[in-house]
Amino acid sequence: MSSGLVYLFEHPGNPAFPNFFVSLYFTLTTLTTVGFGDITPISAEGRFIVSVSILAGATLIPVQLSSLANSFGEELSDKNKATLPEIALGPWQCRHCNEPSHRADAAFCFRCGVALRPPVSTDATQDP
Repeated sequence: MSSGLVYLFEHPGNPAFPNFFVSLYFTLTTLTTVGFGDITPISAEGRFIVSVSILAGATLIPVQLSSLANSFGEELSDKNKATLPEIALGPWQCRHCNEPSHRADAAFCFRCGVALRPPVSTDATQDP
Protein backbone atom coordinates (compact mmCIF):
# COMPACT_ATOMS: atom_id res chain seq x y z
CA MET A 1 0.00 0.00 0.00
CA SER A 2 2.78 2.43 0.87
CA SER A 3 4.46 1.68 -2.47
CA GLY A 4 1.32 2.76 -4.29
CA LEU A 5 1.01 5.94 -2.25
CA VAL A 6 4.68 6.81 -2.76
CA TYR A 7 4.25 6.26 -6.50
CA LEU A 8 1.06 8.34 -6.53
CA PHE A 9 2.72 11.35 -4.90
CA GLU A 10 6.26 11.07 -6.32
CA HIS A 11 5.69 10.04 -9.95
CA PRO A 12 4.33 13.37 -11.22
CA GLY A 13 7.27 15.47 -10.03
CA ASN A 14 10.16 13.07 -9.36
CA PRO A 15 11.86 11.39 -12.34
CA ALA A 16 13.45 8.85 -9.97
CA PHE A 17 10.02 7.16 -9.67
CA PRO A 18 9.08 6.39 -13.30
CA ASN A 19 6.90 3.36 -12.47
CA PHE A 20 5.34 1.39 -9.64
CA PHE A 21 8.16 -1.18 -9.49
CA VAL A 22 10.74 1.49 -8.72
CA SER A 23 8.44 2.70 -5.96
CA LEU A 24 8.15 -0.89 -4.69
CA TYR A 25 11.95 -1.23 -4.76
CA PHE A 26 12.32 2.01 -2.79
CA THR A 27 9.69 0.98 -0.22
CA LEU A 28 11.21 -2.47 0.31
CA THR A 29 14.74 -1.14 0.73
CA THR A 30 13.45 1.49 3.15
CA LEU A 31 11.28 -0.83 5.26
CA THR A 32 13.97 -3.50 5.47
CA THR A 33 16.39 -0.80 6.69
CA VAL A 34 18.78 -1.42 3.80
CA GLY A 35 18.15 2.07 2.43
CA PHE A 36 20.62 2.29 -0.46
CA GLY A 37 19.95 6.02 -0.86
CA ASP A 38 19.85 5.91 -4.65
CA ILE A 39 16.21 7.08 -4.67
CA THR A 40 14.63 9.62 -2.33
CA PRO A 41 11.21 11.22 -2.25
CA ILE A 42 11.14 14.96 -2.88
CA SER A 43 7.49 15.88 -2.27
CA ALA A 44 6.16 16.57 1.21
CA GLU A 45 3.44 13.96 0.73
CA GLY A 46 5.97 11.32 -0.36
CA ARG A 47 8.21 12.03 2.61
CA PHE A 48 5.21 11.87 4.94
CA ILE A 49 4.10 8.50 3.53
CA VAL A 50 7.65 7.13 3.88
CA SER A 51 7.90 8.42 7.46
CA VAL A 52 4.58 6.85 8.44
CA SER A 53 5.62 3.58 6.76
CA ILE A 54 8.90 3.51 8.67
CA LEU A 55 7.15 4.16 11.99
CA ALA A 56 4.50 1.54 11.24
CA GLY A 57 7.17 -0.98 10.30
CA ALA A 58 9.19 -0.22 13.42
CA THR A 59 6.16 -0.93 15.61
CA LEU A 60 4.44 -3.74 13.72
CA ILE A 61 7.41 -5.92 12.76
CA PRO A 62 8.54 -6.64 16.36
CA VAL A 63 4.95 -7.41 17.38
CA GLN A 64 4.54 -9.82 14.47
CA LEU A 65 7.90 -11.48 15.13
CA SER A 66 6.99 -11.90 18.79
CA SER A 67 3.69 -13.48 17.84
CA LEU A 68 5.47 -15.82 15.42
CA ALA A 69 8.01 -16.83 18.08
CA ASN A 70 5.22 -17.51 20.58
CA SER A 71 3.43 -19.68 18.02
CA PHE A 72 6.56 -21.73 17.42
CA GLY A 73 7.14 -22.04 21.17
CA GLU A 74 3.59 -23.26 21.77
CA GLU A 75 3.85 -25.74 18.93
CA LEU A 76 7.12 -27.16 20.26
CA SER A 77 5.67 -27.31 23.76
CA ASP A 78 2.63 -29.21 22.47
CA LYS A 79 4.88 -31.64 20.58
CA ASN A 80 6.98 -32.28 23.69
CA LYS A 81 3.87 -32.92 25.76
CA ALA A 82 2.56 -35.33 23.16
CA THR A 83 5.78 -37.32 22.75
CA LEU A 84 6.93 -37.60 26.35
CA PRO A 85 5.24 -40.43 28.22
CA GLU A 86 3.93 -39.95 31.70
CA ILE A 87 6.41 -41.20 34.27
CA ALA A 88 4.87 -43.61 36.72
CA LEU A 89 6.04 -43.13 40.28
CA GLY A 90 6.70 -46.06 42.52
CA PRO A 91 5.08 -46.37 45.95
CA TRP A 92 8.31 -46.65 47.93
CA GLN A 93 10.45 -44.29 49.92
CA CYS A 94 14.25 -44.34 50.18
CA ARG A 95 15.29 -45.90 53.48
CA HIS A 96 18.44 -43.77 53.61
CA CYS A 97 17.38 -40.19 52.71
CA ASN A 98 13.58 -40.61 52.96
CA GLU A 99 12.96 -39.27 49.43
CA PRO A 100 9.29 -40.18 48.89
CA SER A 101 9.01 -40.19 45.08
CA HIS A 102 10.87 -42.43 42.68
CA ARG A 103 10.11 -43.73 39.22
CA ALA A 104 8.37 -47.09 39.23
CA ASP A 105 11.28 -48.64 37.30
CA ALA A 106 14.00 -47.13 39.55
CA ALA A 107 16.47 -49.49 41.19
CA PHE A 108 18.39 -46.75 43.02
CA CYS A 109 17.44 -43.52 44.77
CA PHE A 110 17.99 -40.56 42.45
CA ARG A 111 18.99 -38.34 45.38
CA CYS A 112 21.48 -40.46 47.36
CA GLY A 113 22.11 -43.52 45.16
CA VAL A 114 21.12 -46.18 47.71
CA ALA A 115 19.49 -49.30 46.26
CA LEU A 116 15.72 -49.17 46.55
CA ARG A 117 13.67 -52.01 47.89
CA PRO A 118 10.03 -52.37 46.96
CA PRO A 119 7.70 -51.81 49.90
CA VAL A 120 6.53 -54.77 51.89
CA SER A 121 2.92 -55.37 51.00
CA THR A 122 0.42 -55.85 53.79
CA ASP A 123 -2.31 -56.92 51.38
CA ALA A 124 -3.23 -60.55 52.15
CA THR A 125 -4.63 -61.17 48.65
CA GLN A 126 -1.25 -61.00 46.91
CA ASP A 127 0.58 -64.18 45.99
CA PRO A 128 3.87 -64.81 47.86
